[in-house]
Amino acid sequence: MEDERARYAVQDAVGDLLEEVRRMSRGGTYGRPRPETLQVALSASCGAGTHRSVAIVERIKQELENALGRRTVSLRIVHVHRSKGDHDPY
Repeated sequence: MEDERARYAVQDAVGDLLEEVRRMSRGGTYGRPRPETLQVALSASCGAGTHRSVAIVERIKQELENALGRRTVSLRIVHVHRSKGDHDPY
């Protein structure tokens, strides 16, 4: 990624997600039992369209997988602001 702000955004998001994974692995949050899977919702926006936001979220997924040392991160992208076209992958 060439944009320094995008790199920092990815680093911040991955750091926050890893902190949540650590918190959950210590026994959950607010007295709740530790879940089998951790589900997280991220919001990414791109004023120029949808491609940059998809790229950022995919990069966050890659970095999180690398930090965890395994490929257990699944990704679902939803564009709430638009209708899916016939040839749209997302």
